[in-house]
Amino acid sequence: MEVKNLQIDDGEFGFIPCDMRFKNDGKKKPAVIFMHGFKSFKDWGFIPQVCKEFATSGAIALNFDFSENGIIDPEKQEYDPEIFRKQTVSKMIEDAGIVFNFVRMKINELSDDQFNGDIYITGHSLGAAVAVLAIKKFRLKAKKLAMWSPIATLDRHTERQKKEWVKNDYIDVKIQGTDQVLPLDLTYLTDKEILGDNAILEAIEKIKIPKLIVHGQQDLTAKESEAKELAKAAGSSAELFFVENAGHTFGIEHPFLHVNPSLAEAIEKSIDFFELT
Repeated sequence: MEVKNLQIDDGEFGFIPCDMRFKNDGKKKPAVIFMHGFKSFKDWGFIPQVCKEFATSGAIALNFDFSENGIIDPEKQEYDPEIFRKQTVSKMIEDAGIVFNFVRMKINELSDDQFNGDIYITGHSLGAAVAVLAIKKFRLKAKKLAMWSPIATLDRHTERQKKEWVKNDYIDVKIQGTDQVLPLDLTYLTDKEILGDNAILEAIEKIKIPKLIVHGQQDLTAKESEAKELAKAAGSSAELFFVENAGHTFGIEHPFLHVNPSLAEAIEKSIDFFELT
């Protein structure tokens, strides 16, 4: 399997790190882009493993960092506070569009002419929402979308938290598994309010491509009701699949150790959905 580390120009004097994996077997194949969630990054936990399995099954798999996620040490899960604090969902949507168009325009020459022109997207948590919003905003010609543990609304904070956020011009965000506490500027909140709490549901209703929603039945971050809301809004174009005894990250933490039954089920379902095997 070939692995290429790419730097995609984000159009704002910066670069989006991206890893590309594929079997160099001379066969035409689709591209699958994986979009990470909030407080995450392209090398978090299961993401590289999922991309390896997509590639092994016959795809050109790409995982990338949203440009303002702030990760500086993936192994230690350490972030740059000054970068992290500036991120917004709108910037993530822009990044998603940039990566999609990079794949559409450039990936064939980087994969020895093995790209067949079809682009699929997998997004986890907020990454799934960003994928939906980017597809709608930029009219991206994605063929299929797999949403893992997706959120249905951008409003994830209590009224008390939002009042403190406005008062202080920032909110503290704790990184699970480390002692790092990071500031997140008020622009993140105001940006979400401009996009609208129902932006995801409104967008998914208008996207008619086939969609798979993979959701852990014990997910405490994105509730089961959110998955059902998304499936209802998407209508007949969506399939809702629940993984029993699985939480928001399917029982996987960072650093990644091994594939467990819940993750294996999510991967297998997605590979079947994308018809990679």
